[in-house]
Amino acid sequence: MNPANIVINDIQPNHLPSLPLVRRSQLPKCAGVYFVIDGDGVVQYIGRSKNLRSRWVAHHKLAEIREMTGAKVSWLEISDEDLLPSIEAALIQWFSPPLNREGEGRFQDTGLGTTNQQQPISTKYPPEVDRVLRGMSDRSDFIRKAVIKELIAQGKLDKDWLGET
Repeated sequence: MNPANIVINDIQPNHLPSLPLVRRSQLPKCAGVYFVIDGDGVVQYIGRSKNLRSRWVAHHKLAEIREMTGAKVSWLEISDEDLLPSIEAALIQWFSPPLNREGEGRFQDTGLGTTNQQQPISTKYPPEVDRVLRGMSDRSDFIRKAVIKELIAQGKLDKDWLGET
């Protein structure tokens, strides 16, 4: 999928390609954002990977997810790997899955990159990310602002991206 065309609130994880958790070894070797969906169709976890199949060989939440009845993994292929962190963050904000709650690790990780001292190395979104964020519908404007405000608070983005004075 072309990330510039993504509208977060139009994504329906239950209508994306998916496999039952027990068949995760058959996931494609593509980059994307993945959704763990329980047997009731509720999104329980969202993550990202540059290679979905490799990611699910030994996922850090696998034991927890195996306890879910009828769990499946659905995915949204993303052609630009640099946009994975931002798209993942926006989807987590939109769906608010229980296993991504604050303190679970990934929710706090914007994935913009760090040095070996764990200091941010990026201060601005690339133009492609800005297009994705600006392409969100009015209904999801709060998500765009929430993602941007979080990155500003972490010092990973210049405050002028909000467009507010």
